[in-house]
Amino acid sequence: MRRLLRYDYKAYLLCLATAACFWVLNAMGGNYETTLSYPVRFVPDSISAAQSVIRTNVEFSAKGSGWELLKRNLIFKYYPLVLPMSFVKGREAIPATEFLSFITPSIGRLSFRHLVTDSVELAIKNFVQKKVFLNVDPSKLTLKSPYRLRGKVYLEPEYITVTGSSSMVLKLPDTLNLLMGKTIDKGLDTLLDLTKLFSAGIKVDYNKAHLIFEVAPFVKRERMIEATLVDFPYSVLSTVGTPSFKMEYYVLEDNLSVENKANFKIILDYNMLDTASGSMVPVLVDFPDYIRDYTVSPPLFKLGHAK
Repeated sequence: MRRLLRYDYKAYLLCLATAACFWVLNAMGGNYETTLSYPVRFVPDSISAAQSVIRTNVEFSAKGSGWELLKRNLIFKYYPLVLPMSFVKGREAIPATEFLSFITPSIGRLSFRHLVTDSVELAIKNFVQKKVFLNVDPSKLTLKSPYRLRGKVYLEPEYITVTGSSSMVLKLPDTLNLLMGKTIDKGLDTLLDLTKLFSAGIKVDYNKAHLIFEVAPFVKRERMIEATLVDFPYSVLSTVGTPSFKMEYYVLEDNLSVENKANFKIILDYNMLDTASGSMVPVLVDFPDYIRDYTVSPPLFKLGHAK
């Protein structure tokens, strides 16, 4: 009797286990919807200051077979989505929709349904570095008459590196134009304070910029120059004649003695003819390098008014 009961008990357990297996197999073949978490990592890139990796997650709803969902939860974990700090662009919160193009190709046989996470909050401020070039525009210098620049403007360093929160640094221009707020009547060899140009919280690797230039008195001069005609058809040459242009310019006082003998050349190139207006621009191609601020008039030569 005991042997019979023991045999029936084992058979019962075997049938129960078999039924449970069939039930699990049948259930896992169906489709289900669940919430999954996708890891995201922000790492420093070429414009980021040294800092630790920011770790976060994006949750989304997906639909798939029971087997596929089981694999994703127990066996096949998602590789973290690695993005550079520049992706953040100084924001403290990033819309989760910006991650869709990275997430959806990586979910395999699952079907994406909708995002559960609206936005990703970043608890750590994103600090970045940026290279900002320095420039002094000679045309923006206020020079007392009759002074003008005598040579090139030298500015060192060529660029500086600024460090700060990305919300502030990324708004800075790529080139910073330095302005001089006073009228200049002599050469300068000075240090410019760069720290006053940036908001608090932004650090620069150079606090000073070295500016050097020379000025000298210039005299206004003018002369008439006959143009050289280039590639004009013979049929047009007879109607054009030899046009002359008035040139006004400034010359350094020290060069007045040689300026009278200097060579100036203006050309009219028929290949530059604007057929719609029948005009072309006179081009100054030969002149001494010590003149400044020259103008040529008239600025246009019209064939219809040639004399």
